[in-house]
Amino acid sequence: MPSRRGYNPLEVEREVSEFWERERIFEKVVELRKGGKVFAFLEGPPTANGFMHVGHARGRTMKDVVLRFKTMQGYDVWRRAGWDCHGLPVELEVEKLLGVKTKPDIVEKIGVERFIEECKKLVDYYIDHWVKASKRLGLWLDYDTAYETRRDDYIEFVWWALKRAYERGLMVEDYRVVPQCPRCQTSLSSHEVALGYKEREDPSIYVKFKLKGSERDYLLVWTTTPWTLPANLAVAVHPDYDYVKVRVGGETWVIAEGRLEAVMQEIGVKEYEVVGRVKGSELKRLEYVPPLLEEVPRQGELKGEWLHRVVTADFVTLEEG
Repeated sequence: MPSRRGYNPLEVEREVSEFWERERIFEKVVELRKGGKVFAFLEGPPTANGFMHVGHARGRTMKDVVLRFKTMQGYDVWRRAGWDCHGLPVELEVEKLLGVKTKPDIVEKIGVERFIEECKKLVDYYIDHWVKASKRLGLWLDYDTAYETRRDDYIEFVWWALKRAYERGLMVEDYRVVPQCPRCQTSLSSHEVALGYKEREDPSIYVKFKLKGSERDYLLVWTTTPWTLPANLAVAVHPDYDYVKVRVGGETWVIAEGRLEAVMQEIGVKEYEVVGRVKGSELKRLEYVPPLLEEVPRQGELKGEWLHRVVTADFVTLEEG
C-alpha cells in the first residue's frame, strides 16, 4: 500500500545520503568506470572565504548533472574538487575577529605567525562548510584529494608553469593599472574592490595659480582630481576660446569668459569687474608658480622648457568647469 506519511524532501535526502554513504555508492561508480575513456573535470574553484549561497549551489548542481551524464555514457569521470584560498578577504575577516586595524598592529600586537595560523583556521572552517554543503546537495566530487591554492605543491606548480611559459616565449612583460589599498598596502582584484565599493560624490574645486613675477595675478583653474595638484606640471586652455581678466578685490583672475557667471555664482563672488579679454592662444607659455610649492619643494627643482606653463589643447571645453 502507498505510504500515508506524504512526501518529506528532507527525509528523502537523509535516507539517500545515508544509503550512498553506507553502501559506498560513489566509490563503486568510480571503480565501475575505471579503464573507460577519461572525461576530466577540475573544480573552478570556489573561494573558501564565505558560505555557499544559492548562486553557488545552482552552478555546482549544473556541473554535477554533466558529470553524472558522462558517467552514464560510460566515461571514467575524473572529478577533482578544489578550493581557492583567497588571501585578502580572509585576512580582513581575521583582523575583525582579532580586533586589528593596521598592519603594524598585526606585527606588534598579534605576531605574523599567529596571524597566519588564524587565517589558516578560518579557511579550514569555510572548507569544512563547503564540503558538508556540497555533499548535502548530492555533488559527487573527489573531496579527499581536493587541491588548495594555499598549499606548497599548488604554489610550486604555478611557478613551474610560469617558468615553462617564460622559457617558451609565451609570456609578455607589460604595464597594467591595478587598484591598491593604502591601508592593506596590497593590490586588489576586481572582486576585492567590489567588497568595499561605494558610489560617492567628490567635490570639484577651484584653485588659484599665481602667475610668475606677479603678486596679484592668477589663473583660476577647475579640477575634479585635486589629488593630482602636488604633481601638476602644466595648465591647459583652448586656443580659440575667449578668456577674461577679472578683478576680484585686490586680485586679477584669468578665467574662460563662457564660464564666468556660472563660476562666480558657484563660488559666491558677487562683486567683480572684467578688466581685459584675450584669446586662449595669447596665454600660451605664461609661467606660473606651482600651487603647492611649499609642500612639494621638489617642484621648484624641476627643469624644462614647458614646465609650469600654460599650454593650448583642443580637449578643453566650456560645458563644465
